[in-house]
Amino acid sequence: MKVSLALSVILAVVFLGIGWKNHTELTDGTRRYRAVAKLAGVPDGGVEHSTRKRPREKRGTEVAQTIALALNYLKSARQSGEEDSAEKSQRLDLNGQIDELNGPGLLALATALEGAEEIGGNRWEPLIGLVLRRVSEEYPRECLALFKRRPELAEKLRHTGDYVKTSLRVLAEEDPAAALNWLRGSEKSKSHFADASAKGAVVSGIAANDPVRAFKTAEALGVNDPRQLVDAIFSGDLAGRQKEMLEGLRWYLGQHEDEDARLIRQNSINRIVGSLSYQGFATAEKWLVQNPLSQEERSDFASGLSHGGNYDDAGKWLPWISSNLPRDLADPQISQMILRWTKSDSLAAGGWLAEQAPGDLRNVAAAAYAGQIASASPYVAAQWAATLPPGPLHTKTIQEIRSKWPKTDLKGAAAFAKVHGLE
Repeated sequence: MKVSLALSVILAVVFLGIGWKNHTELTDGTRRYRAVAKLAGVPDGGVEHSTRKRPREKRGTEVAQTIALALNYLKSARQSGEEDSAEKSQRLDLNGQIDELNGPGLLALATALEGAEEIGGNRWEPLIGLVLRRVSEEYPRECLALFKRRPELAEKLRHTGDYVKTSLRVLAEEDPAAALNWLRGSEKSKSHFADASAKGAVVSGIAANDPVRAFKTAEALGVNDPRQLVDAIFSGDLAGRQKEMLEGLRWYLGQHEDEDARLIRQNSINRIVGSLSYQGFATAEKWLVQNPLSQEERSDFASGLSHGGNYDDAGKWLPWISSNLPRDLADPQISQMILRWTKSDSLAAGGWLAEQAPGDLRNVAAAAYAGQIASASPYVAAQWAATLPPGPLHTKTIQEIRSKWPKTDLKGAAAFAKVHGLE
């Protein structure tokens, strides 16, 4: 069949068969989106399912031209195999045109490509994949309907699971009930796409607007693996949503007290810490005042800070840890933060330490700092150890410095050992 004839048949089916149905569905979806946007105070600028700004809707003739270009590009694969420079230019032009498609035009192209596998060779899957990624993000209902209508297509594509997960996440954010209904129907038909990752995608979509409901949904769907649960609910940007996330977590922990629940609490708090710490100490401290944490939560929060890798405000967080936790919980976190901060920027950590007044915070920090720099700067480490009061911490630090003293300075090591009675 010639490309022009194939194109005519496809366009007739696409625009006559799905045109009004898609128009109705897209219009209803836009109304729902605009209603939610109005409640959220978002200006109505003709928003569609995607938050990405798109150009005007393509006319039917322009859509037809894009579909013709796509089919010609696929047809050329059978003739020449690897693309030449002209075909590469054609592909880049095609990609640009696809990026400009909106609404029914994008769906029409997806429908046209469904049956083009035989003429597309090894170019078919990357091209239809490019289109389906867009469809899954912007028209999740249609994407899921496509795979339900064409299960054999779903089996052919290597990344169908990704398209399904994206569609479910986006749909669950917009209409949780619809996403859950799809899951139930797929489980009833024993579709292998209704797997744990699909359930996690639904939970993730719901969490974007209602973390408490997301935790409840996870409970109902059996999403209880600590890592999967936290990854699903705490995905994306948490800025402005940390309070709701904490409320959802507390609801979940009220139902569970096992080891998995402890891991979920720790990992969830770590995600909140990561979000807050990158907003700066002042913002994070204000949030903590407005949302008081339990001692367990504060301990997890401190652990998240010490392991987080963002030490821009370490000098401010260390006093917070010291004053908000009992010593047996604070000291290990202070040591851990100093060790990591010193490894990242020893000059900044040492400068902060030099400004601290004597006391528990400085003692713990000095011991950790001395131990961390002992291999490279044993004499500086020894000076910091000398500031520690007699006791277990001093003894442990002296022993650590001796064990790390460079082998190239045996004379210095011997003198240090003799001073401290370690011979």
